[in-house]
Amino acid sequence: MHNKKGQVTIFVVVAIVIVVSILLFFTLQGNIRIGESSKDVERVKTLIGSCIDKVTLETIYLISKNGGYRSPPVDSTRYGVPYYIKGNQKNIPSIDFIELEISDHLNDELFFCTKNFIDFPDLEITQKTIITKTKILPEKITFDITYPIIISKGDKSTSIKSFKHEIPVRLGIVHQAMLEMINSQTTTEICLSCNLKTAIKYDIYIETETQSGGDLLSIITDENSNINEKEFRFLFAQNFQ
Repeated sequence: MHNKKGQVTIFVVVAIVIVVSILLFFTLQGNIRIGESSKDVERVKTLIGSCIDKVTLETIYLISKNGGYRSPPVDSTRYGVPYYIKGNQKNIPSIDFIELEISDHLNDELFFCTKNFIDFPDLEITQKTIITKTKILPEKITFDITYPIIISKGDKSTSIKSFKHEIPVRLGIVHQAMLEMINSQTTTEICLSCNLKTAIKYDIYIETETQSGGDLLSIITDENSNINEKEFRFLFAQNFQ
């Protein structure tokens, strides 16, 4: 009697493990296939993949040109470059803040890039809110994108949700170099020798251009990273007056 109870218990445990394993598999894959044509699914996934490639590059270019912001903050130069030093005040966006700016911009632009899937009139496609988690690492930027989509045709449907992407841009290193630059400055002038040491340390180029009104435009160029076949550049401004 005890043996039968033990066998039943083992059977139930094994069954639960199998069911949980199957659910985890499909969850991690981000796909629940109910029978829709794999060609139709691949067509949609190809469009989304192309949009992710395009929009991530455009977003990183924009954010870096704007000194870590989606759009120039109020305290910016006439050309829209944010002040990291103005007078005796320092205002430097953190890595966490820049990650959120990138994610928010990606969420908006991905939606517009896919154009509500009007290129697939033979399919019924519904989509939910896009949620992107961006991670800036020393030598790359990773994107974990949740884009819930249901593709239907007739009485068959397929759900896709998860997309991962990365760009080999050293934004993490450039941000660290920028922090060292700013922290080495006094409240009256730029430490040129400090900038040279930072440039050598991180294998980057640092330029400073004098503009009107006492503005100094700083440009960090990283030849080890490229955006659309152009050297990666990060801009910010300083004004000691």
